[in-house]
Amino acid sequence: MPSGGQYAKHDALESGKLRIEGDQWQIHAPETMADSTLPGGIQAIIAGRIKRLSSTAQSMLEIVSVIGTAFDMELIREVSGWDEALVLETINELIDRYLLREAPGRGHFDYTFSH
Repeated sequence: MPSGGQYAKHDALESGKLRIEGDQWQIHAPETMADSTLPGGIQAIIAGRIKRLSSTAQSMLEIVSVIGTAFDMELIREVSGWDEALVLETINELIDRYLLREAPGRGHFDYTFSH
């Protein structure tokens, strides 16, 4: 399960506040603290990360949150009505954003939430 610090790191990377330039991490903060908005906790961080996803990825998260904590690609395809290519592309987006992960050894389930 990712820690609060890991969620904050992913949020900073996705929002552009934290970047890798060359071989160094760079913080791109607002000019003044008055321009800064700090998330109100883990729930706010996750909500911000979800807002930055494609609309298809947001829809998939809604679908799989109803299915349960573990699910397979075929079930997602059947429930969503999307073709296999779109399902795989969207799953990969969610894996790249550390919201889903592969679930090896979980029987017939292929994926699970990262948290």
